[in-house]
Amino acid sequence: MTKFKRYLRLIFSVLIVLLTVVAMFYFQWRSEALNRLQNGSQIIQTARGPIEYHSIGQGTTALILHGTLGGYDQGLITAHMINSPSLRFLAVSRPGYLNSPLSTGASLNDQVEAYIALLDALHVQKVALIATSGGGPYALEFALLHPERCWALVLISANTDPTVGYATDTSTQLSDPPDLITRLVLSDFSSWIGTEVMKWQPEFVLNGLVGHEQAQVVLNDPFRKKLFEEFIDSLALLGQRREGSLNDAKQFRAAAHVTFGKIHVPTLVLHGENDTGVPLAQAEYIAQIIPNAQLIRIPNGTHWMTVTHADILGAAIRAFLNANEPDQPF
Repeated sequence: MTKFKRYLRLIFSVLIVLLTVVAMFYFQWRSEALNRLQNGSQIIQTARGPIEYHSIGQGTTALILHGTLGGYDQGLITAHMINSPSLRFLAVSRPGYLNSPLSTGASLNDQVEAYIALLDALHVQKVALIATSGGGPYALEFALLHPERCWALVLISANTDPTVGYATDTSTQLSDPPDLITRLVLSDFSSWIGTEVMKWQPEFVLNGLVGHEQAQVVLNDPFRKKLFEEFIDSLALLGQRREGSLNDAKQFRAAAHVTFGKIHVPTLVLHGENDTGVPLAQAEYIAQIIPNAQLIRIPNGTHWMTVTHADILGAAIRAFLNANEPDQPF
């Protein structure tokens, strides 16, 4: 055997060992992530189909609609950030996410009706709606179609209208990425690599997301640091969140044709002045067209302000909900 062939065999043997080790770590991580998510939720059969949810706290109900790439676990971060002892938070996995199939409700209207079916199944008459990022259009549609089931609306860094805040009209410009790229990026394996990097180098990741100053605030504050760790965990198993994320892009375009100015429930809009994920102009627009809506601009706030500005957001939301809470719990 020549020296060259021996080198090739050695390299091949090392690669096999490395791939085996990587596979062992990956499948162990995936199994643990699946167990964590499955043990932390319930699935209820509604008139519209199954919906996954987690209920936390006691009192008047607040329904949390998570953002794109989320799930009920992302909704729980919002609940922990608000931290109200007088509310029962109902964090759902929106259709297409985790264990809520897209067939339960894909369109804006169908997804809203799925939430109505969920409330009916849980015997809840009215809720406060709290939506972040990509959950915004569905919360707005809910408040528009069923004001009798909604006593307050809170929008946090929320998408509202793709025609506002961009250089061009994205309602017609947006297109779905190639399927192969989507499957590679939004896969369980890629999220394993991403979340492990975030856990290994949290300061580096936060510096890129929110800047050095805010990164230090998060890392040196136990409450914010815990929210950031929950945020990392909520990015696990992206393959289980892919269908809902792609559907959100389609429904966001559809939201451009809905007249949300007819909403008349008490509305609070919170948005970071430095949000590059969703332009501040969208928050200003929706707060302008909804009668008596309150807009709070968060100085230095980014799309990750649920973590970085948790104290400011939590206090503002608690005050707003306390002021509008019905006399009897629902």
